[in-house]
Amino acid sequence: SFEPRLVLLLRRPAERMHAAFYNYVHYRRRYAELGSDSAGELAWANESVSAFERCTARFGAEDCALRFESLTRENEETFYHADQLIKGLYALFLPHWRREFAHLLPLRS
Repeated sequence: SFEPRLVLLLRRPAERMHAAFYNYVHYRRRYAELGSDSAGELAWANESVSAFERCTARFGAEDCALRFESLTRENEETFYHADQLIKGLYALFLPHWRREFAHLLPLRS
């Protein structure tokens, strides 16, 4: 039988989030009224972190990472569901990936 093998390329979460802000135009467009990209990036990061912290206080980090937008209406209405922050929380996802893939090779970029 075929057993899938998975290579994970894990980026530094802060660098990943920074690159997302500049590579996905909807983030910069949303915060353009702040005048500078750095101010917009900081506002977006703060909004994402605050929304995730509110969620974890109520539901725990793992539930928020796996089901953020489905837990509350406030989470669902958070701009892009704090997706870029959550995508960088590898420690929360790794146990799930290991259960699904017997052959898993995580690499840092």
